[in-house]
This record gives sequence, structure tokens and C-alpha cells, in this order.
Amino acid sequence: MRLDHEVLEWFRQERGYQTRINAILLAYMKAHEPGHKKTSSVR
Repeated sequence: MRLDHEVLEWFRQERGYQTRINAILLAYMKAHEPGHKKTSSVR
């Protein structure tokens, strides 16, 4: 997978950056699965 240099450098500021990138992508994937209900965070 290719990431922009700026994005990768930002993630690399903390340990475990690969795990965090994976968690973010997994959350995105799950949020966009068919049938997933979108909830509003505005109250």
C-alpha cells in the first residue's frame, strides 16, 4: 500500500503506527458495510 509521505510521517510520530493505521481502515470498512446504520454525533 502506498501512502503520501506526509501521512506516513504523521502516523510515525508515535509507536504502533501500523496498528493504528490498520484500526482506522478497519473502522472505515465496517462503517461502510452494506446495512450499517449511520448514527449522528450531533445532539
